[in-house]
Amino acid sequence: ASLSDLPDDHEAHAVIASYLGQLCHAIFAMTAAEIVVLGGGVMHTPGLLERTREAAARLDRGYLPGGARHAIVAPALGPNAGIAGAILLAQAARAENS
Repeated sequence: ASLSDLPDDHEAHAVIASYLGQLCHAIFAMTAAEIVVLGGGVMHTPGLLERTREAAARLDRGYLPGGARHAIVAPALGPNAGIAGAILLAQAARAENS
């Protein structure tokens, strides 16, 4: 079943949020990234972004320098981010080949 189709109290929500929190924390720890943008179908699950932020914060506990600047956000273009990015890449490729 899709995560969005499961009840809010289903354990899968916590598991996925934990995995995503671990991923984001690892990105912050291994790179100079200050912002991680999470999008796609699974991120349409209500509350998942906030749960992911909480999971990453639990892992960090103030350990990483600059942690106050770290943010986990949704794409600014919302559900249109993927198609908008593809169109921009196509336009850039076309301009480069013209």
